[in-house]
Order: sequence, then C-alpha cells, then structure tokens
Amino acid sequence: MNSTINVNYTWEKEAVLANGADQGHLLVEWSCGTISRRKVAVKPKLIGFDLQLRIIPESGVKVIHKNGPRINTRKTDYEQETVLYCGHMFNGQQKHAIFMFSFDKHVSGKQPVATMEWSWHKPLAEKRTVIRSERIYIQFTYHLGLLQLPADPRVEKFVKLDESSFILKKALRAYEKGKRDEGSWKLRRHADELLLMAARTDDLEYLQEAEMFLGLQQQWDKTYRTEFCYSS
Repeated sequence: MNSTINVNYTWEKEAVLANGADQGHLLVEWSCGTISRRKVAVKPKLIGFDLQLRIIPESGVKVIHKNGPRINTRKTDYEQETVLYCGHMFNGQQKHAIFMFSFDKHVSGKQPVATMEWSWHKPLAEKRTVIRSERIYIQFTYHLGLLQLPADPRVEKFVKLDESSFILKKALRAYEKGKRDEGSWKLRRHADELLLMAARTDDLEYLQEAEMFLGLQQQWDKTYRTEFCYSS
C-alpha cells in the first residue's frame, strides 16, 4: 500500500534466540517528503493530521516497552495492540520511536512478528485513512554465530540516548524528595555508561551526552545541598 510517508524499520540485532528467552529492540523512523538540510525559514506544509501507528502483534509476541511519542496499549479479541500517537505531520519532518518486543518460543527461521498499520486524517477529510500496512519479520535461531553478531550501532545509540530523558526525570524526582545521593548516583551511572560507549565507538554524541549529565550532577548537587542547608 503506497503512502506519502517514508518508514524504516531496523532491528537492533538481526536474530534472536528461538527458545523464547530473548527480546529485541526495534527502531521505527518515519518522515514526510524530503528532509531539508538547508536552514531556511519556510513554513512547512501540513500533510496529515493525527498520524497513528497501530502495532498488531502475531501470536506469541508482545510489545513490552517503548521510548518515543505518546503511546497507548489496549486489549482486543485477539492480542494486545499498541497504538503510537505521532501527532500532525509536516513536509520535511522526521521522527522516531524505539520499541522492545518479547517473544515466546518460535520455530527457527525468519518469522513475522507484527503488522504495522499507519493511518491519519487528510486535510479536509472526516474519516481516518489507512495509508500503509506491512508485516515486520525477525530471524529466530539457535545458531550462536548469528546470535553473537554485534548490535546495529545506530539503533544501539538511539536506545541509549533515548534513555536519557527517563534518567533525568528519575534523578530530578530523587533530588526533589531530598534523596540527593540517589539522584547524584543515577546521573553519574548514566554518564559512566555513555563514556564507555564513547570510548568503544569513538562517537562524539555519547561524549557530549555524558558531559551534559556530569554537568547536571555538579549543578544539582550544589543546588540541592544549598536548599537542604537553608531548610535545616
């Protein structure tokens, strides 16, 4: 089914363990039109209202976690569906989300795991329109050589960097509750993980993110130590 949005699906690893003891991250990227590289102040054209991605899993497959825009999970007569609310889409816009899937035991081989159904409201249209629908697959195997292949570095980076907003919220909540040591430890631990990734991959984005976390740790340690002293 053709559509006016471009979609890419990328698994963190090409294969998962067929005995059901494995999970897999999926990076979903979508865009409308051509992504402009020029910094020109042009008002983008509205392409569609309220874009939604409906994930309909196959038997023995569940969506257990996501990082990205607003999401809703609901039961159906068959399986538990997941709906991702992507907002309005404009020409030249690009977005992404990360999903984690869990799998029951499967027969070895490339198997379908979910149907990805995209829909929106076209301008001036009353009814929601399905604009594309496709099944996604993953390789189930017991072959150690396939299972030990390195993770896709791009997906791995999206997963790690998308964790940052959740870590920040948890750390700030700890600081605000007077648990300064706990908040400081959360920031430091995530910064250390990012530094390890930077050293392993030579990717400066990891280093920049780590430096941001270390800076916040110093700033919040000082701020909340001062507030504690005043309150005492």
